[in-house]
Amino acid sequence: MTMTGLSILLVSVWGASTGVEIPDGYELVQIQHDWEFHDTVQSMNDCGQAVFHKRMGPSNRNLEIFLYDNGNSFRLTDNVVHEAYPDINDSGTIIWGRVSEDGTGAETIRLRRGVEDVISKPGTGASGRLNNRGHAVWNYRPSNESVTRLVLYDGKRARVIVDDDELDQEERINDRDQIVWTRSPRQGGFEVWLFDDGESQRLTDDGIVSDINNEGEVVWESDDGVFLWKNGRTRQVTDWGIAGDMNDHGDIYFTRFHENDRTYQACVYLDGRIYELTDNEHRSTRGSINNAGEIVWTMGYFPEGDIMIMRRTRTGEADFDGDIDLVDFAEFSRCMIGPDWDERVQRGPDETLCECRFLDINHDGDVDLGDFARFQCAFTGE
Repeated sequence: MTMTGLSILLVSVWGASTGVEIPDGYELVQIQHDWEFHDTVQSMNDCGQAVFHKRMGPSNRNLEIFLYDNGNSFRLTDNVVHEAYPDINDSGTIIWGRVSEDGTGAETIRLRRGVEDVISKPGTGASGRLNNRGHAVWNYRPSNESVTRLVLYDGKRARVIVDDDELDQEERINDRDQIVWTRSPRQGGFEVWLFDDGESQRLTDDGIVSDINNEGEVVWESDDGVFLWKNGRTRQVTDWGIAGDMNDHGDIYFTRFHENDRTYQACVYLDGRIYELTDNEHRSTRGSINNAGEIVWTMGYFPEGDIMIMRRTRTGEADFDGDIDLVDFAEFSRCMIGPDWDERVQRGPDETLCECRFLDINHDGDVDLGDFARFQCAFTGE
């Protein structure tokens, strides 16, 4: 499968408004705006690539998959079927759910190294979540039933791992194949469950799961705020918020409902501190945070919508230790694109800068002499 189009995104750096505080070393950027159709962001990997689906016409079934990578937007699908809720890992592999044109069947689609295939068994597919081992989890609802089953794909085959005659959804998976999900018991309420090494356990009987990271930390929301669980211990992060996504450092993207404007604002719990990233009339919703602390999310009301990103400011720093020195210069030399540059030694998917994007100071898609001139001006040597 090949990418079906390339368009340069609208990119504008937003200034902070009243009540907004952007963490030092980051900037807030609008990378997509649609007056007519709405976008939904699902995830962003550690190379700064984000995937989302876009409504392309008047029908809710006309959704297509897009990839954002360092200032460019690529359309990955172009057909008349429902394609939604993609997820991407650090290798650039993407999965999403596809529903047939007549709405009778669902599949889990994988796009890996430009090749598209189906990884679900007939009638048991859906959109899901993907880890860096290429393993995936999703839930599907058997025909004419009100319950769901959790499916784990281990890179070779898909198998049902949870079939408890319950409504299980909002599943997440980490690189250790630990899986968390939300269960809606028949008696009402919401529970958070963990699947680890073949065993399932309930973590709380009052919560909706949001994410699990590679440290085994689980974040969820309840009426009392956002909570973080690890190794049997639970602590409250904030008493005001709806959790969204978490990275391996325990940083959390979440939203808060503000009574004054009657809408949800984007927030981040970063390095032990809470920052409010928006303060406007536009609703902030689904989003993702990577291990660099960069966040991408959807903002707006249907049919108008924006995709926002809080990204690292490009100053010439590679290690973000507060200066631009010989360590950063060594990384710049490795990333510089020239006769001796070998894409095979770069971390991440083919044809992407990945961690080298932080040294693309002028945001033109490469690391070259133009960036080196800016690097020299910023060099401190300390």
